[in-house]
Amino acid sequence: MPSAPPVLPALRRLGAMLLVWLLLVPPLAAQDITLTTRDGAITVSGILLSYDGEVYRLRTDFGDITVDGQSVSCDGPACPSLQDFVAEVVFSGSLSISEKLMPALFAEFARARGLRMRSEPGPQPGMRDYVLAPEQGGPVALLTLKGETSAEGFDDLISGAADIAMTLRTPRPEEAAAAFEAGIGGIGGARQRMILGLDALVLIVAPDNPIRTLTLEQARAALAGEIINWTELGGPDAQIRLLLPPLESAITDELQLRLLEPGGVSLSDTVRRVPTTGVLDAMVARDPFALGVTTLGAVGAARALGLGGACGMAVWPDAQAIRTEAYPLTTRLYLHLPQRRLPVMAREFLVFAGTDTAQAALGRLGFVGQNITRQPFSAQGLRLADAIARAPEGVLLEDLSEMVAELRDAEMLSAVFRFETGSTRMDARALANLALVAARLEAGEFDGRELIIAGFSDASGGLEANRRVSRQRANTVRDGLRRAATRADLSRVNLRTIGFGPLSPVACEDSPEGQAINRRVEIWLR
Repeated sequence: MPSAPPVLPALRRLGAMLLVWLLLVPPLAAQDITLTTRDGAITVSGILLSYDGEVYRLRTDFGDITVDGQSVSCDGPACPSLQDFVAEVVFSGSLSISEKLMPALFAEFARARGLRMRSEPGPQPGMRDYVLAPEQGGPVALLTLKGETSAEGFDDLISGAADIAMTLRTPRPEEAAAAFEAGIGGIGGARQRMILGLDALVLIVAPDNPIRTLTLEQARAALAGEIINWTELGGPDAQIRLLLPPLESAITDELQLRLLEPGGVSLSDTVRRVPTTGVLDAMVARDPFALGVTTLGAVGAARALGLGGACGMAVWPDAQAIRTEAYPLTTRLYLHLPQRRLPVMAREFLVFAGTDTAQAALGRLGFVGQNITRQPFSAQGLRLADAIARAPEGVLLEDLSEMVAELRDAEMLSAVFRFETGSTRMDARALANLALVAARLEAGEFDGRELIIAGFSDASGGLEANRRVSRQRANTVRDGLRRAATRADLSRVNLRTIGFGPLSPVACEDSPEGQAINRRVEIWLR
């Protein structure tokens, strides 16, 4: 979880700077509050920006300061009630996250804390309040949800209208720049974001539609109106009827970012917009010629299509493919935070969101949690067949036999590591997986076992060069685990790295998306 910036423990730490200011600057006429150290030695007035139950944020003539509330007394009309303090936290962003996931997580969090929760209309249309309180006594937290799009979540975070942004993507360069200008830090950095869970964009058809899979290029062409008849996809002679959620939905935003923009195409103007994902699923299920786009959790009576490339490899949006991000339209559910201290209740909720209890709740709601699962080697039959059938030039039978010998008695963990484009830096999901595996190392879950940290590459370039790069990335993951698992006795675990290069593709190599999926590091437990 992203850590909060350091907090000054008392006004005394301002030292000479505060004393000079007090001597040289005349008092302002209408200050909100005055804070005084317990010994009365230092007093400062300013406008109260926030109080989180522990710390004051104050705007003064020489800038914003942060002060430990235990070290000072407060005087003035804006001073908060220390006994009746209610943590107020506003979450804004993707409707896909706010509609059912966040309320369920709030309820699980309240239950874990021994609190009761009630829901009521928020202060503005489109907002909903969730009040947490003990069985006896007043409320301790007011959590407000504002469901819109990822872009509006970032806008609200940057403007100060929200404390946490719920998004299906990382910030665009212009959003990250605006955040820096607003003084809330690098919202695209690992310290100011966490991955709540996983979802996926899913193309759906009626159960009796004969089409089972599409390539990414076919999906783009159909959604762009370049393919208009099912015969061009191997189906019946009928026009494709496109159904999508509203234009302002998070699904539309993500579809544009993940599928259409990379292909350089725009959405067809023949798309019919449907008010909710539930209605969309029902309409597609009844129409044998409809093609819809929804999220994994919203798939009901309709049938999800597999996605792949021209080589014939396809991946269906099941939990394992999404958890390992082998499915090409996997989406990450992000929480983005400002570079300032959040109320204690908000920080405790962020910790709770990463627990097994919270991640299990994601699964019950149709999302995919980040909890680590194991898959035996015997379940890799199709993958091994593809490794043989699609072996790149230069790969010998002996190379494949070596890989099988290394992994045949092992189980694959669902924690897969990928890297930023053209870099040896792990991406956001890989960093989250690093923490998950490190926690299990610290708990002794793998004591007496061997962890094979196996690097894989795409097929571009020579075999030996790809083996070398994949081994380097495996070493990066191993070293990261050693640094992260500070409380583990690593003498009890054998961490071994190996680079297999392009030996075992999980996606076709005919697209940038497929190549990116194949560049990965896996962990096998033996």
